[in-house]
Amino acid sequence: MSVGRVSEWENYSDLYRDISPEDLELLKSRIKALEEKGLSRDEILALFLSPDKTAIPPTIFSRKLSPLESVVKYLREALDMDFKEISSRLSRSQQALKRAYNNAVDKQPSVFKPTEHRRMIPLSELKANLSILEAVVTYLADTQRLRYADIARLLQRDPRTVWTAHSRAQEKQ
Repeated sequence: MSVGRVSEWENYSDLYRDISPEDLELLKSRIKALEEKGLSRDEILALFLSPDKTAIPPTIFSRKLSPLESVVKYLREALDMDFKEISSRLSRSQQALKRAYNNAVDKQPSVFKPTEHRRMIPLSELKANLSILEAVVTYLADTQRLRYADIARLLQRDPRTVWTAHSRAQEKQ
């Protein structure tokens, strides 16, 4: 960790004065390890502050399935969530989710076994006022600071589609 980075974290010293020195050193070592893995300060703070630890790997997206179908299939098969829980998390009707899941199973019968990815997408980022693609692209572009070309490659979409989704999301917000 560079000297400049240490001082960034130490600017928050008044926030952790009630933490024991041992716990503080442990926290600093964990933060250093995360920084060494390439996470930014904002990404690290998001990890600590996020109330919902459920996240979606970007590897679930494919050209075969729509983004909603991919997310619902992943949540059902990999995380074993029922439609009621998925409905409450995504703010979408159970009927629409069941339809999306059945369509996904018809298109891709094999069970989802996605791999962990460095850039997991928190489920809490999938807001009801945005489509799944708009929400994912917005998170990757604005929070993760990825370029459209990188997002397109990650989601297996055309860069123009990614740009359009981000543009539409910005108009809605």
